[in-house]
Amino acid sequence: MTTQFLERNRPADILRDHMAGYGYEVLETSVVDDASLFLTRAGDRIVSRLYTFGRGGRELALRPEFTSQAAHHYVHGNFSGVQRWQFSGQVFEESPQSASRACQQMSVGAELFGLNGPAADAEIMALALTGLQALNVNNWRLVVGHIGLMRQMLAQFALDERTERFLISNLRNLRQHGIDHVLQQFRAQWGEVSEETPFAPQLSGNIGDETALAGLLRATLHGTAMGGREHRDIARRLLRKRQRMSELGQVVEALHMLDRLCQLSQPASVAFTSLAGLTPTEARPVLHNWEESLALLGSYGLSLEQIVIQPDLARNWDYYSGMVFELHDSESRHLGGGGRYDDLLNFMGASNPVPAVGFACWLEALGTVQPGPRAVNSFTVLLDENNSVAAIRLAQLLRFNGLIAQLADVRQADTLVTDREGRIRWCDRVYSLDDPQGLLEALRNA
Repeated sequence: MTTQFLERNRPADILRDHMAGYGYEVLETSVVDDASLFLTRAGDRIVSRLYTFGRGGRELALRPEFTSQAAHHYVHGNFSGVQRWQFSGQVFEESPQSASRACQQMSVGAELFGLNGPAADAEIMALALTGLQALNVNNWRLVVGHIGLMRQMLAQFALDERTERFLISNLRNLRQHGIDHVLQQFRAQWGEVSEETPFAPQLSGNIGDETALAGLLRATLHGTAMGGREHRDIARRLLRKRQRMSELGQVVEALHMLDRLCQLSQPASVAFTSLAGLTPTEARPVLHNWEESLALLGSYGLSLEQIVIQPDLARNWDYYSGMVFELHDSESRHLGGGGRYDDLLNFMGASNPVPAVGFACWLEALGTVQPGPRAVNSFTVLLDENNSVAAIRLAQLLRFNGLIAQLADVRQADTLVTDREGRIRWCDRVYSLDDPQGLLEALRNA
């Protein structure tokens, strides 16, 4: 298949052509969609920031991002296997941090569905970073965290899910203000059940949930006015508060562990040695996969010295399940971010788990650059756990020579296959990655 591209000079056009070189097809989405669709991704955090309106009995919203629409399209469009989609357009979201920040921004990015593992994570990060390089942003900085590792490390404390979410959402507060401040926030949110409360004695001791709930119901039936709320709802709410406050000792231990992680902010070339000393045995496989995904970035020609590991990078990452990242330039401007979100498509209605990873860039801070025209053919390179480095090197070689190359974990008739030694098999012939001119000539004439 051959695709022609005209010469471009806007950042969005350059990035679109760049992502096409990795096999990402354009996905068009509506500027207006059901508000509930975006709440599936971001939950209550985004309610006050959506631009919503009613029409025909529906609650609609201007899109604040593209990921929810892409995930919904994958699930309800009956797609399967690996899909690579790119998007671009205006998004709308009110910023609570800054009244001066524009509510409308130009967003360009990509979603990769159906491909799991370190190579998929590396592809999305590399797609974003090499896209910045295509815009002559070479002094980029990539800051990477890992929500999956954080949750694995919190699992040892056996915390309630909402308590765990509270701790993760307060990592920035922990870094800036310390353990005592976060504990104060925890107490303020969940509160204490006073011993003077009529039903407090029925909550003391090691009693089960049903026993405690029954006691609370009896107490509230004979207690003071409940402001019109159902007795059972109030009893359950008080029981949940009591249960969370009973975790206080575990919360303190978890905060000390998280505080040590928050102190770590190092280049990727050295950070994993430090992380290994903090990571419990059961979380080591997650740490290993994370390290491997960043090591693969070297195969894309990217410098690990420009990558900073910051485990507590977790601001507004409610729906992410694995690595998360932010993109910055040399002036510390925030250019975008992304990460892995394997659970989202299940929330959208997928019957089976679908691995998913993506990113978005904000283009307001970028200037105009001028690349050359491109004429490209499209090819697939086989990717498996035994040839990740060689497959990425081959794909990058094709892209640098004006060809589209996408990685796939399923072999087809015309797929390029390479091994660790750099031998490349295509159309019953064998080529060498170290001397690729014969291969490139054959592909251009295909």
